[in-house]
Amino acid sequence: MDAGAESGREAGTAKHLGVGCGDGRLFHLTPHTGRRVGVDFSPRSLDYARAFNPQAHFCTHLEDLGDERFEFVSAVEVLEHIPDDGITAFVQSLAERLVPGGHLLLSVPSTVQSVHKKHYRHYDEALLRRQVEGACSGLDCVHVDHVYRGSRLVDAAMRWTMNRFWVVEVAPLRRHLWRHVWHQLRRARDR
Repeated sequence: MDAGAESGREAGTAKHLGVGCGDGRLFHLTPHTGRRVGVDFSPRSLDYARAFNPQAHFCTHLEDLGDERFEFVSAVEVLEHIPDDGITAFVQSLAERLVPGGHLLLSVPSTVQSVHKKHYRHYDEALLRRQVEGACSGLDCVHVDHVYRGSRLVDAAMRWTMNRFWVVEVAPLRRHLWRHVWHQLRRARDR
């Protein structure tokens, strides 16, 4: 989603806000960002995020940031955890954090997957557009993509090589799996 005209910020000075940042892994995809801020209500997730991203700032509430605005705001796998009556206010709070010309990245699970017990819903493109457009008329959808189809092969390999007690590093297997994911699974179709 795009919030209007270009922001005019130079590379390296743009700011990234990750809402529901978890362990802050997404910050590794934006290394040239000036300031990175993560928000998550889980203290344990924020402990991991701080360890993995010592250069970033983390807090538990958007309100802790005052009126600070960002060129890039992300909410990856977050909307499905928001109750139906809170979606509009949540999306509005994300949009309010954007500078003019800023970008909002939303990632949600697809309706092709069964709904997890901690999720209120999964999405098809029409539902996602309805919820975002219903919350913020000032956002323009720039791109929608369907990524990563699940794979029993990849799931089994992950279970065989890692669990909460150990990680078995098998470099040739990992390279093969990631090649498989990249060439066969990274794009999915909307069903």
